[in-house]
Amino acid sequence: MDKNKRVADLEAENARLKTENAALNDEFAKLVGEVAELKTLNDWYLEQFRLAQHYPFGPSSEKTFGTARPATGAVRGMFAVESGCTGNMRDFTTKEKHSKG
Repeated sequence: MDKNKRVADLEAENARLKTENAALNDEFAKLVGEVAELKTLNDWYLEQFRLAQHYPFGPSSEKTFGTARPATGAVRGMFAVESGCTGNMRDFTTKEKHSKG
């Protein structure tokens, strides 16, 4: 009977290992796909970095000919909309009550 018990234990262990192997194969396939996605994303970031190297300092302020840079106004406008600011410098300083006199 010990031999029959041993055979049954080995068959149970074999079934468990087959199930575990199938699960590991599924995980491996998922990870291979994830690695491919990450390689693609990494290539994209490297390309963006290479493109950014062509313009390391951005546009020169000397080329604006006295006009404000559009990005500055756009950013200021974005914060003004979010904060409810009207664009008046008094909005950025402490609000003081002025007496009429």
